[in-house]
Amino acid sequence: MEPDEKTPKRRPWLLRGLLVMCALFCWFLFQLFGPNPTIIVSEETTVITSPLRADGLPDYQRHWRDVGREGVTHENNGAVLFWQAIWPGELRPQDWRPMSEALGFERIPNSAEALQDPYHKLVRELIGFWLTEQYQAGLSNEESDALLNPANQAIIVETTADEIVGHAMSRPWTSEQVPPLADWVARNENALDLLREATKRPKWWSPSPSLVGDEYEGAIAILLPGVQSLRGGARALSLRAMWHAGEGRREEAWNDLKACFQFARFCAQGFTLIEQLVAIAIDGIALNRTVVLLQTGEPDAAFARQVLNDLNALKLPCDIVMSFDKGERAFFADTVVMLSQDADSLEDLGVGGGFNLLNYIRIDWNPVLRTGNHWYDRLVEAARKPTCEQRTAAFDQFEDDLTTVAESVTSPGRLAASVFSAGARSSVVADVMMSLMLPALNAAMKAEERAQTWLDLTRVAAA
Repeated sequence: MEPDEKTPKRRPWLLRGLLVMCALFCWFLFQLFGPNPTIIVSEETTVITSPLRADGLPDYQRHWRDVGREGVTHENNGAVLFWQAIWPGELRPQDWRPMSEALGFERIPNSAEALQDPYHKLVRELIGFWLTEQYQAGLSNEESDALLNPANQAIIVETTADEIVGHAMSRPWTSEQVPPLADWVARNENALDLLREATKRPKWWSPSPSLVGDEYEGAIAILLPGVQSLRGGARALSLRAMWHAGEGRREEAWNDLKACFQFARFCAQGFTLIEQLVAIAIDGIALNRTVVLLQTGEPDAAFARQVLNDLNALKLPCDIVMSFDKGERAFFADTVVMLSQDADSLEDLGVGGGFNLLNYIRIDWNPVLRTGNHWYDRLVEAARKPTCEQRTAAFDQFEDDLTTVAESVTSPGRLAASVFSAGARSSVVADVMMSLMLPALNAAMKAEERAQTWLDLTRVAAA
């Protein structure tokens, strides 16, 4: 039977073409919106491999908490006495109980006998009243009334009183010269002695409330109230040290300054770059006052030799490379893991816009983590160069390369490729993360070099 000439001919190539286009479209949707590949837990990706959370990912909160308190007890921990002396310091009320329990307090410490900041409003007002009395002695009634005007009193408190406190922290003074500050020393004697006693304990663990509380928002949001409190404690001790120096008690002044040096080294036990930089600042406070103390009163070779021996026993107050390698590297990994689970978390912390889009796009986070490790490897390698010139050259090259990578993120070619390739997309995300999170490494290393130089020069001054 002859086929009907009116029956249309089949076109199998059209059907195959439609199937191929459909498959390509499905592949495109899958590679763009499909589920993320599982994060591989390894030193090359997540940096730490234990402890793990219930979902199998690293528990960075517990890791830092456990590492910090290794070998620490309530009896050998200097932070216990420190927090007793300054409680509650910069802690938020919701952090009081978890911090008390972490430090081994049977109950929340009493703040009634805590150290009062020398810049506290009450202290400044007392200095202002004392200054007013001094000024009034040679004034007419009309001038005296003008001086007592609230606006003028506010100026005295905000400017002159602050200047007096600042001067008293950096140069010798006596009770007769500044009676209100002598009264401050007397009121805070117990707390200041407790601070000094804290530095005699062999261990230091002052955890961030973020590591001991119930809510953990990642390393990027970690709270460090103890760091600022350490700096405040060093300022308070330096104030009393300069009072001792002015009153002729060199040994007592030096004991207070030695406590400041130890505060710096306690602070540097933290993994964050902020803690390292604050440690350098605290050491600077102590070094500056040491030079002043050496020049106070009659020359005393025996005392200068004691100071020199103590200074020679001091190590550098910071370890920037350790912070890069053990701290900042793991903080980056923690942030990436957190981002992979909930990109809105960075939005909530105010890091920047656009991250919430990652909740809807397929990203392989393993290349992001490996890229971060690669950059931190380069960073640590540059920081460990043996000479200043070699470190500077390595840092300059590092920053040039990082700048080039950051600028390439917005190129039309990379953005277009990231739409069609999960690998290209992961590469873009990795470069964006590195440009946002890598620390100011050159400035940090120069700060460490200045700290070493300042310590060496102070040793020369004592010699």
